[in-house]
Amino acid sequence: MTRRAMIGWFTVLCWVSLPLAVSAADDVEAQLGVMQERMSQLEDRLEATEDQLTVANERLGEQRSMLEKAAQTGPSSGLAAFLESIEIGGWVSASYWYNLNDPSNDRLMNANVGTVGQSHPFSPDANQFSFDQLWFEIERPIDEGNRAGFFADIAFGKTAGLLPDGNTPADGRAGGNNLYIGSAYVQYLTDLGITFKAGKFPTLIGAEVAQAPANFNISRGLVYNLLQPIDHVGIMASGELPAEGWDWALAVVNDVFETQTTLNDGKAVMGHIGYAANTWSANLNGIWGTDTAGNDNDKRGIIDVLLTWDPNERLSMWLNADYNVDDDDGGSDPSAYGVALAGRYAWNDRIGTALRLEYVGDDRAAFGFPDEADLWSLTATVDYSLTEHLILKGEIRHDQGQIDKSPDHLFIEDGDRLPDTYTDQDQTTIGAQVIYEF
Repeated sequence: MTRRAMIGWFTVLCWVSLPLAVSAADDVEAQLGVMQERMSQLEDRLEATEDQLTVANERLGEQRSMLEKAAQTGPSSGLAAFLESIEIGGWVSASYWYNLNDPSNDRLMNANVGTVGQSHPFSPDANQFSFDQLWFEIERPIDEGNRAGFFADIAFGKTAGLLPDGNTPADGRAGGNNLYIGSAYVQYLTDLGITFKAGKFPTLIGAEVAQAPANFNISRGLVYNLLQPIDHVGIMASGELPAEGWDWALAVVNDVFETQTTLNDGKAVMGHIGYAANTWSANLNGIWGTDTAGNDNDKRGIIDVLLTWDPNERLSMWLNADYNVDDDDGGSDPSAYGVALAGRYAWNDRIGTALRLEYVGDDRAAFGFPDEADLWSLTATVDYSLTEHLILKGEIRHDQGQIDKSPDHLFIEDGDRLPDTYTDQDQTTIGAQVIYEF
């Protein structure tokens, strides 16, 4: 093919292809226009969605703020804060006691207590297992940030039926279902640092208490049992004196020994003043007022001295002395006095031993003996902590006494069968106790 022919054919081809190229360019341009329109629509939708999300986030923020504010001021948060301020604790204890005087089977109940109930106030039955205490404590403590609060404790078991106002049947057989309210009082801390309590509260007098874990020994002593009240119903104020280490308390209660209801409308006044140093303390306590079973003219008074000494982390000791006098219309004015010395030594973190030596003198038949009487008691106790909360105790106790101008018939002896027959001068008991604190 000649050069001229090739140029001719190329010219024809260009004229034929030009319309097709122009048509294809028009289609691409149209498609691009459609795509741009769609992208513009998508951008509008995205902007609308972003606006909606912004509004939603603002609403969520407002709702969260409202919920937080409601949580801080609403009833549910008040209840939660109140529950967080409550402290709850307690313990369970059980024991077994064997009387070496070996009382007969029909004398096991109250066989350990003696002629006038002078011994073993909370473990009266011989050769018996006993569910002693299921004790709960609940408190809302008070301080400068929370000035109003309360304290209450409740006990079930054998001990509960033997305490004042404990609901035990006449025969003492309650099956462990006895109930006792130990304390139930409102407390308020004033701006002056004085605390007021109104309701039922423990006595200020003495060293030992009814609560099992708080004592060196398993059994309570003669001084605790014969000379001291346990609790009161009334109103009490307490606080610290300006001098460092000194504290005081003053209360008006229904009766010296009874809580409520008493047999007359007289009242008793109870007071305390004490000093505490680093390793020792001295406390003078007293109560004077209406006698339990007398009229308004019959009065009873107790002077109580309590000294404590804790020279180191292992040794702890206390000395408790009481003088008890009645001022009645009959003119007999019976009186009694007693002293108890006790101490515990911790050999290590798990095991400790405790001793308690006591003497009580009964002048002019204050406790119901035929004549003046003298009583002694020696108690030895070993305690062992199986765990942080579980404690085992073992104890041996010897009680002895004499009565002036009368036979020394103070305790049950083997062979004594009649309910009112006591022929022995002394008794020895062996006991074991288990306590779990929670």
